[in-house]
Amino acid sequence: MDMFNAVTASGVKHGYLIPLQIMKELVLTPLFLSNARQELKKTITVGQPDYSKEFNHIDVEASKEAKKLNSVDKLLKAIASPFTFLSMASDNIIRQAVYSQHMLETGDKALATNAAEEIINFRRTGSSQGIAITRQIAPFVNANLQGLHINIATFMGDSINPLTKKQALLRYWSNGAAIVGATLFYLALMSDDDEYKKLDPTERDSFFILPNGYKIPMRFDLPTYLFKVIPEHVFNRFIKETEDPTKFKKALKEGIIRALATPSVMPTIAGAPFEAKLNKDFTTNRDIVGQGLQGLEPELQYSPKNTSELARILAGNTVSPMQMDHFLQKYLATTMGLIAWITNDMIAEQQGRQRPEKTFKEKLLDIPNMSGFVAKLEGSRNINDFYELNQEVQRVVKSFPKYKDVSIEEAQKYLDKDNNRELIQLQKSMDRVSNFLSRLREEENRVYNSTTMSAKDKQAALDRIIHDRQEALGFKVQIGETKDRFIQQLRKQGGL
Repeated sequence: MDMFNAVTASGVKHGYLIPLQIMKELVLTPLFLSNARQELKKTITVGQPDYSKEFNHIDVEASKEAKKLNSVDKLLKAIASPFTFLSMASDNIIRQAVYSQHMLETGDKALATNAAEEIINFRRTGSSQGIAITRQIAPFVNANLQGLHINIATFMGDSINPLTKKQALLRYWSNGAAIVGATLFYLALMSDDDEYKKLDPTERDSFFILPNGYKIPMRFDLPTYLFKVIPEHVFNRFIKETEDPTKFKKALKEGIIRALATPSVMPTIAGAPFEAKLNKDFTTNRDIVGQGLQGLEPELQYSPKNTSELARILAGNTVSPMQMDHFLQKYLATTMGLIAWITNDMIAEQQGRQRPEKTFKEKLLDIPNMSGFVAKLEGSRNINDFYELNQEVQRVVKSFPKYKDVSIEEAQKYLDKDNNRELIQLQKSMDRVSNFLSRLREEENRVYNSTTMSAKDKQAALDRIIHDRQEALGFKVQIGETKDRFIQQLRKQGGL
């Protein structure tokens, strides 16, 4: 993620060489052969604990815990140390790569050192007392603010190098153009991949999708939006013609909001109860308890597939298991994922149920944070397209009688407005699909909750349900001169 950012933010002339510099530093640094690291250690640019409060706190706590280690812990720590080194050294690797590229282009040590310090500078905190307080109670606020500052500053021509505005803008956009070229090459290779096509376009924005459903996560900031998101949507909208105008406009609108959004200042200790009260996950902007479950008794508000078994036990009969699961994940984060990973099968077996067998990729997805690197087996594109269309249809269907109560003329005006007439004509088709999806969801729940089916039989039944759900919305139909997915044809009929 930082590599992608550094291509445009570093102010170098040939930003496309930054990835090669990073790979070089990754190889040389552990071998103590990196000249960039040796030079930057002299100015304390690298080689010291990170200046962000979050990492300082980690270092202090780690030192305390190290004193308590027994021989087994020391062995485990020794095994994990290379991975820990690579994780904690990532910022320094970026600094070293930027330094190396500046030295390659200019040979100016002072300029290269300054650029290496400014590309990721947690020491810059500003003078705002409010921000200073927020940094202490909300995680990674300063780091996010510094990243946002660099992105906007370089976009406006304020380089971290002593360049004129014209020179800075020329380098920013020329390096951005190189990223666009790489993005288009990537799309030419991946746009016909089955796993790629299954994903909702907005879901692809934060990742580079790889063959067989694996992916590389991206930080959603201004360079990602300008040089990855926009070219990808333009390619799919106008070249491949697999994205309708409504989807295109919505993705670009939401993308710029996400790219320019400031980090949340909500303290974690207050965030979870606040989200629970509003039934809204601010990270995903989705309901914690979905609309289909909100009217049920609290103990029935859970997803057999996604809600942890531990949350179902702790929730009891008075709290929604979904709310409990969300609460635990907010406070325990990865730890909760590990707890669920260890206890889900054990708790289910104690209650006389077997959870479905899992493929290798499903087992990977169970590991905390692996969803950032592995795509879910059932792509969300078709189902998201359906719910987006259904929301528009239901809006018109529910509004039309209100206008009709006023007068026939007002009702006619409402139907003639925009694409309301086309949307209301889809009601029967949408109801049929919605009923079919509801039956599949009920069957899915029965399979998960069954105490008589074996793990293998459950997996086979769930595979059939996934196939039927995808087939119901994704099978190709011919309407007029075009042949497209059934749900896409419905969206076209509805004027989306």
